[in-house]
Amino acid sequence: MTHRFWLSLAVLTAALALACATTVTAATQEAAEIRFTGGVWRGAIGDRIEVTFREGGREQTMAGTLARLDRFALTLETEVSGKMVKKVIVLGDVRSVKLVDGAASGTKPSAPATGAPASGAPAAAPSDSSDTPAAGNADSADGDSDLGDEYVVPLSELPDTAGPITGPRTDGKKTVFILPLNGSVGVGLRHQEMERIEKEADKLGPGQIIILRINSPGGAVSEAVKIRDSLMRMKKNHRLVAWIEEAISGGAYTALFAEEIYFMDVGTLGAITKFAGAESSRGSDLDAWLREVYEVGQIGSRDGHIIRCMVYSPLECSYDVDEVTGKVTWHRDVSGKYVVSKAGDNLVFNVTDAVRSKFAQGRANNEPDLMKAMLLDEGTYVVSTAGKRVAGQWQKLQDTAKVEVPRLLLDYELKGAASGNAETVLGARISAIRKLISWWDRAPNVMPQLGVPPKRWLEDQLKQLQRQMSEIQKAKQRDRRG
Repeated sequence: MTHRFWLSLAVLTAALALACATTVTAATQEAAEIRFTGGVWRGAIGDRIEVTFREGGREQTMAGTLARLDRFALTLETEVSGKMVKKVIVLGDVRSVKLVDGAASGTKPSAPATGAPASGAPAAAPSDSSDTPAAGNADSADGDSDLGDEYVVPLSELPDTAGPITGPRTDGKKTVFILPLNGSVGVGLRHQEMERIEKEADKLGPGQIIILRINSPGGAVSEAVKIRDSLMRMKKNHRLVAWIEEAISGGAYTALFAEEIYFMDVGTLGAITKFAGAESSRGSDLDAWLREVYEVGQIGSRDGHIIRCMVYSPLECSYDVDEVTGKVTWHRDVSGKYVVSKAGDNLVFNVTDAVRSKFAQGRANNEPDLMKAMLLDEGTYVVSTAGKRVAGQWQKLQDTAKVEVPRLLLDYELKGAASGNAETVLGARISAIRKLISWWDRAPNVMPQLGVPPKRWLEDQLKQLQRQMSEIQKAKQRDRRG
């Protein structure tokens, strides 16, 4: 396949995406396919379905509207205690799916399939994908707010009481930074935003509080090393806290560096399976990943075996809680009262088991409750919204790229073509490629999602186009002289 064809294919894809973006299409018309051990269900986003799945060592059934589906998990919109919430269910935990009686499907009628899962469907909960991450959740475009459509619980925001950060604090108070990390690892959850907040905290002196609010289904394995370096450095100087809405795969890996973890009521954490292409890692690659997560568990002061259960489905673990002292005893099998990982399943914590087993330090659904759970007394801390602004700025850049880059790809292919003038066409292509190269510098994590060829190829193509333009201009000069 030539580079020319590659770019044309990217242009076609971008054109279709742009056309879809300008066409009013109901979200309920998007087809959906849920693969699980024993079958596959086909329907549409917006269908009312009933899902049976394993969580906390037991099976349960929940009905609701299918709000979202990606490679790793489905999101079910359902009613709990009179409040509409979104429940994230890891696909590897799903046991059956069926359309709720009387519900209308957004596409053709859906029905559960029987028989073995399709080839390549993982038997255990999937996790990290290849280095090209899937699309992630959207943060708010408002730089001062981190609330977005994907949040399952209304989260009250604490006002900024820190003011401008200019130097070390002299009042003895700690500054709290809350950094929203939303979307796939490598796109919405990146080390760059962590490092920006680390620098802000460093200005104030050691001992500040950095809270990573994680809502991620996983993503690029290549980002893990960068995240590790950033968080290990951050932990040396500041108090690191993870606040969990959804932390699957690389999202869980990120959270485990924090010695303090707090769950929202709908929080999930686990399933850190590493993938090599479409298959989960094996052999030496799997052994290396098991060693890595074991070490990360110890970094966060947790039993490394528990973390390995999130990676390797044959491993088991359970725990007991002393009713008098509250002491938790973990077992590397299913002999304990509370089973969180049986053979065949990748461990994924829910809020109940995470808090009861003391894997997590508590639960909180909003910022004031989180401050209380962290035992922060009023008057001992101030709050900075710098983390939310940093996350908002990155989200705005992503949103702009998703509009401008497809247009640039179309400009490369079509702009000036109707003129019949080679110089005009070359000029349009040179301009488009220069801007695409600039976007690679500004948002490299987003470019593969949008079908843009690698930066190096664009640079080579730019040189060729400039050479052609130079030859045309020299020929025109010769014609004028001749």
